[in-house]
Amino acid sequence: MLKTLSCLSLVALIAALGLAPIATAEPADTRAPVMRDRNTARQAVGLLRAAYETAVEAGDAAAVAALYTEDAVLMPAMGGRFEGREEIQASYQATFDQGEIEFSAEPRSFEIDTEFAVEDGAVTFSLAPEGGERQVVHVEYLVIAKVIDGELKIFRMMSKPKVPAP
Repeated sequence: MLKTLSCLSLVALIAALGLAPIATAEPADTRAPVMRDRNTARQAVGLLRAAYETAVEAGDAAAVAALYTEDAVLMPAMGGRFEGREEIQASYQATFDQGEIEFSAEPRSFEIDTEFAVEDGAVTFSLAPEGGERQVVHVEYLVIAKVIDGELKIFRMMSKPKVPAP
């Protein structure tokens, strides 16, 4: 179960506001004028993060996968490597099939250039299997988003288990 939970550990991406669970996931418009300047890039990343959170909390693997580039790579904290939207969607679906998800993220840093936006931070998510005990996972993430046809999409998402400070 931890291996599937690891798919969400990358969740961290573009996650932050910790929205309440939503019954259906409607993709947000992530086509803001992306890399014109730091403020518009930050806004575009925020829109992408909000769309990601909404799709994750709704358990909508297709909506999550649609936020990735066709050639995206997902590398979860607990292992594995998922390449392309089809594999990424299957990995999220396997996790969502296990139970109810709760999700919150805290972005820490943000950088841009003319084509990419990079965000890192920490995520806490939990999964409550039907009739089982809720499992909580804390991870740190790094997300690289790329502008494709004027729209910001997740290009690479990597995470690792969060290690407590000594």
